[in-house]
Amino acid sequence: MHRPKHVQLLVIVAGVVMNVVFAFVLFVLGLMIGLPTGISAEEAHVHPNARLIVSSILPDSPAYDAGIKPGDVITGISSLGSVPQELDPVAVSAFIAQAPSPVTISVLRGTEILTLEATPEAGVLASDPQRKILGFALGLVDTVPIGFFEAVSSSFLLTGSTLSQIAVS
Repeated sequence: MHRPKHVQLLVIVAGVVMNVVFAFVLFVLGLMIGLPTGISAEEAHVHPNARLIVSSILPDSPAYDAGIKPGDVITGISSLGSVPQELDPVAVSAFIAQAPSPVTISVLRGTEILTLEATPEAGVLASDPQRKILGFALGLVDTVPIGFFEAVSSSFLLTGSTLSQIAVS
């Protein structure tokens, strides 16, 4: 039995609308429970559980050669027994730039803790060829829940942004 075209169209539109509503509800719940969020160095004292995460790796860099991967959680770093004052992106970058020898880096990858070694090199970064680096970008990440009304407001923006990205691609 064939249904009229307007009923078929209504069923299709209702399906799309319910998918959008479902996405909106998931965004609200996710934001209220807490999603991983980038934390600035200034906010780190408010977020004691923030983790130092490798966000990207330069190809053919010492970090790449050592096996460090994006998403690794830096749990420790040392060189000849010395350690950075804090485990934040600025302190770790400064420590690496001054490290006299290979740097030992402990990372959490999934459930496994790995100990990797890399020697900082100058000339890896084209914009600052004199600076010794390992070739990774770091960020502080914490799970930050937000209140209901802010979650609803943000979810409208996220849902709209996601729909526009879907429509463009």
